[in-house]
Amino acid sequence: MPPPPMGWSSWNSLGEGVNHDVIKAEADGLASLNTRITSGARYEYVNIDEGWWRSGQRDESGNFIVDTTQWPGGMQAIACYIHGKGLKAGIYIDAGPRGCGKRADGTHFVGSDFACYDHDFLQFAQWGFDFVKVDFCGGAAENYDPQTTYRSIAQAIRRAYSQTGHLMMFSLCDGGTIPTDKSFPDYGEGPWVWGAGVGTMWRTTRDITPDFGSVTYNLAGNYHPEGQHTGYYNDPDMMVAAMGMSAVHDQAHVSLWAIAGAPMILGNDLAKPLAAERQAC
Repeated sequence: MPPPPMGWSSWNSLGEGVNHDVIKAEADGLASLNTRITSGARYEYVNIDEGWWRSGQRDESGNFIVDTTQWPGGMQAIACYIHGKGLKAGIYIDAGPRGCGKRADGTHFVGSDFACYDHDFLQFAQWGFDFVKVDFCGGAAENYDPQTTYRSIAQAIRRAYSQTGHLMMFSLCDGGTIPTDKSFPDYGEGPWVWGAGVGTMWRTTRDITPDFGSVTYNLAGNYHPEGQHTGYYNDPDMMVAAMGMSAVHDQAHVSLWAIAGAPMILGNDLAKPLAAERQAC
């Protein structure tokens, strides 16, 4: 089986505080980390999570209006910089019209929706992104069925590939929702039942926090061996090593994710140097 996806995501350490210079520094940090890995798989993805689409607006053609103060040169420029470091670029959107997080004024960030999927995922591919994480806060708010929604997105990603030749890895992020609506085709079933072939990886649990109790909770909730096979992965969430736990707990956390065959997505601030006792992680 191929190794699980390996990379870094902005959410755990940066929240919505992302911009070109911040992500550039994180890409530099990941590239530097890779130079210390002497054998085996290396980290690939630099994933920009919620907060990249600050305006929350579209132009008259439906294109994302990107804040060029936040992203000089647009999203293509940061994807190009990441690629120039020998890495792959990831981006984020919600499956529904309302995002998970809120701006300083209390309004929600916004997402995509059924009418926008083809347009949005084509634009991501045209920008050069290699990975897309799709959250489900807006989908849940609209009472969308997870399986139906994510299958529609997977189809949009494949259509974008057919038009651009650029295939994005698809990460499903509904927190392991098990629908209770008997009208849904996945009633009583989490994404580990139907996710393989829809996406590459799917969240199985609630969001992780940087304490070892949360680490062990998410690890236990990730145990669905029937779902993980032939290049498809149960995802207990991004890692929280080097974010406040002890060095022993950091090392145990990374080891447990590796033993579980989980995606190895770092969440700490790679622009900051690691303490010496944590560099072995």
